[in-house]
Amino acid sequence: QFSDLIQIFVYYVKARTPPVYCFPIATILSFLLISKMHILEDAVVASSIGITSYLLGLATYVYNDLTDINVDQINRKEQSIITQNQSRRGLIILVSFLFTLAATISYVISPYAFLISIIFIILGIFYSHPKFSLKSKFPLKTIVTATGAGLLSLLGGAAAIGNGLEYSTMFNSTILPLSTIYLAISFSIFYFIQSIMGDIADIIGDRAAGRNTFPLVLGMNRTLAVMLSV
Repeated sequence: QFSDLIQIFVYYVKARTPPVYCFPIATILSFLLISKMHILEDAVVASSIGITSYLLGLATYVYNDLTDINVDQINRKEQSIITQNQSRRGLIILVSFLFTLAATISYVISPYAFLISIIFIILGIFYSHPKFSLKSKFPLKTIVTATGAGLLSLLGGAAAIGNGLEYSTMFNSTILPLSTIYLAISFSIFYFIQSIMGDIADIIGDRAAGRNTFPLVLGMNRTLAVMLSV
């Protein structure tokens, strides 16, 4: 029922917004970094692309929770119980709806934003889907997480370029300025480290699930060395 889907959506907005909110912030920062600051037009596009980024991140987290129920019984027991209480069909419908809505908004904004959204959706599915389960493979879990974060950062710049809102630069208008690329790389590095920190916190559940994460493959000392080096 539609009301049930609304309740599931509201729950995940409350439960998953803390780790997701960084995505739209990075997207909007990327947009503002190269925009011409036409206040009204920029505000509409920035808000739309920020919502797109949030929906993409939220859908990815919900799908991850859906495929992580057994592991979360160890790492996040309370969250696992709440996810188990939801209809599996309802969760799949919610994820599909969020991905579709995000892709639709990005398509309206610009073809470049749409392309990045599609690539992100594919990565999100491959990351969690049991057939591929990139989150169980070393070092793909961390690399995919960092790549996804970088893509959502680039999403803002792509939206500005697709709408002709970017500053004139020495680069062709179809190429993202280096400043936007630097921001995306910085955001990827941030999430690369954040992902490893999450693996350290989830080491018991990941070991039980047979996953190959940085702390399980390299050991704690080498993992910390990698984090510090990055």
